[in-house]
Amino acid sequence: MTTHQPRDDGLPAEASPVERRLVEALGPAQPRSTSPDLFDRVLESIGDDRVRRSAIRRGVAYAADVFHDNPQTGKSYIVLTDIVYYLIFAAYILFTVNFEPRTAWAGTVVPAQVGFEAARIGGILLIIGILHGLNIILMPVLGRLFSLNRRLPGDR
Repeated sequence: MTTHQPRDDGLPAEASPVERRLVEALGPAQPRSTSPDLFDRVLESIGDDRVRRSAIRRGVAYAADVFHDNPQTGKSYIVLTDIVYYLIFAAYILFTVNFEPRTAWAGTVVPAQVGFEAARIGGILLIIGILHGLNIILMPVLGRLFSLNRRLPGDR
């Protein structure tokens, strides 16, 4: 049985470099000071949140504009596309999940594992981009189609 002799920094002798760096960065010996730009960073974060919220409102406004004959259809379209996105993302995750480690991974994080997970993230980002592109292309087409269908019965 081996005993771990703590060093002067409180870590065992075989502590990993990451553990040593964490103790150096967060250890009690380090004086703490507030960031001089903390208030500015909080204000920027609030501003970014406002931009994100207005982008969401613009998406709803865009759908209402595309489906101008019936704005409720635009809202329903956005809800349905959100549900479709979630279902596709969940399906992708379930198709690519591993329930046992691959033999090349050998129980630790190795480049093959990192590469595999990066490919999974890249795959879901690609799917998101393709779906958003199709949505941008199809929404005006569907809006025009629905507005034509609403006008046809009145023209007879």
